[in-house]
Amino acid sequence: MKSKGTHSKPKRLKRRARIPKGVKDKILVACRHCCCICHKHATQINHIDGDRSNWNFDNLIPLCPSCHGKVHTNYQMTQGYTTSQLKMYRDEWIQTCQILRVVAAAQNVAGDQTLEFRMTIKSLDRRVRGLEERRHR
Repeated sequence: MKSKGTHSKPKRLKRRARIPKGVKDKILVACRHCCCICHKHATQINHIDGDRSNWNFDNLIPLCPSCHGKVHTNYQMTQGYTTSQLKMYRDEWIQTCQILRVVAAAQNVAGDQTLEFRMTIKSLDRRVRGLEERRHR
């Protein structure tokens, strides 16, 4: 028989350490605050290797809530994402974002209408389209 007042206290969950702000900022800016899989707005950062204490830039990938849920889905009939696939998605998206930054900067150059400038823009646009086509294969 229990006596009054002997309720056990609920266990407190250990609070997980946050990703350092500098690392978080770096990965979000590199990916333009977008999910590396679907390119929608990313609000979550996933640890690729599953180790929440590994804050190495190469272990982080910004994801939207929908894709983040899919990454952690392990149904029998559903093939999830491997760590190498997640890294490929992230690396391709970072490369695309870098190209987009160059294109945006080039378009902001006031009054530069030379043939060489226009050819560079066209070349970068083709490269972005090629990366997107490869991604969808």
